[in-house]
Amino acid sequence: MHIERLDRSWLEVPIFRHVISSPEQVEQLISFKVREVYIDTDKGNDVTDADTGDAPPANTAPPPPAPLAGLQLDRVPFIEEIASADRTFHKALGTISSAMELARAGKMLQVEPVGETVDSMIASILRNRDAMTAIASLKECSEEVYQHCVRVCVLSLVFGHHMGCTRDDLKTLGMGAILHDIGKMQVPTESQPAHRAMSEEQYKLYKKHPIIGAKYLNQMGNIGKRSLMILLQHHERADGSGFPLGLADDEILELSKLVVIADTYDKLTVREAPEERLTPYDAIRWIRTWGRQQYNAELVAAFEQALGLYPVGSFVRLSDNRAGIVLAVHHHATLLPQVWVAFDAEHRLLPEGQVVDLAAQEGRNPVTIVSALNPEKLGIDLATYIKDKHVFGGHWPDPAA
Repeated sequence: MHIERLDRSWLEVPIFRHVISSPEQVEQLISFKVREVYIDTDKGNDVTDADTGDAPPANTAPPPPAPLAGLQLDRVPFIEEIASADRTFHKALGTISSAMELARAGKMLQVEPVGETVDSMIASILRNRDAMTAIASLKECSEEVYQHCVRVCVLSLVFGHHMGCTRDDLKTLGMGAILHDIGKMQVPTESQPAHRAMSEEQYKLYKKHPIIGAKYLNQMGNIGKRSLMILLQHHERADGSGFPLGLADDEILELSKLVVIADTYDKLTVREAPEERLTPYDAIRWIRTWGRQQYNAELVAAFEQALGLYPVGSFVRLSDNRAGIVLAVHHHATLLPQVWVAFDAEHRLLPEGQVVDLAAQEGRNPVTIVSALNPEKLGIDLATYIKDKHVFGGHWPDPAA
């Protein structure tokens, strides 16, 4: 059977699989105090009355869906959410930029506006999980700390939503993620790794920024202890090689592990120099291979499913050598998204794009994605092209805004 959702957060059930095919797996669910599951009969077997030994009660309505259950369908279409997601994202940038400047000056930070910003981001992601992700990845971004923090918050919330976090857990996660690097504001610039070599003493000071940030925010009050733990642990690693405390896998808060992966992913995909920037596909592959000792493998797999191996906005090459932009992700089949084909097989820009749903093809030789591409290498400004060609039905915001 394919389990669509549980009666508790997936974070509390560290099995991280949705297909149950043996009695032993059922026993595992029971051992984690799962009492109810909801199955998707389109993806797996159904259950009959004979299996339960009970006759179905007459005129009984189906149980309401669990709040924020993992893999729930989006509430509104992508194109209806994209403008709202854009406004929310830019408001978050302003809020966190101001918070960072207050921290740099050692002044009092009001936590409430940050919390309201996180609430708005959660609401947008619950309406459509891909819209905010697309904004965060396709709008003009830099390595500025405040921008990095907002992007990591988006990624962490999408990840947490996919894992079935409750609303309270999402708020805790979002607060920790959006403020995770605030301690850097009180670390000298020369002790921060911005493509420069640091002395041993500078690196020691840099490694203290999680502690510095946690202490600073703790003085402000009105921020939960688990959010502070996320802040403190976002550089810890599963093999104990992280900092500042050198914690190992079981010692790290589950919500912190989500931010650890989101933080690494963002640093790999956002670089000022295009030649140093990894595609989303290559970033996930790097975490899965080079970082296999440092990151929980099952969580990395779940992160991949949450975003899609080729998230909305990814630029990809198809098996027939055409190239295009991922329009929509089928989260049950992440390798087969819907694609706007922008270049023909000779990589000539098409006057008009063609939409191809890789999951809805028929015939013996279906087109597949063979690789992710860096759009700069084909001389395309992706955000501007998306707006000019009305790739998302004319709903994409101005990339310069």
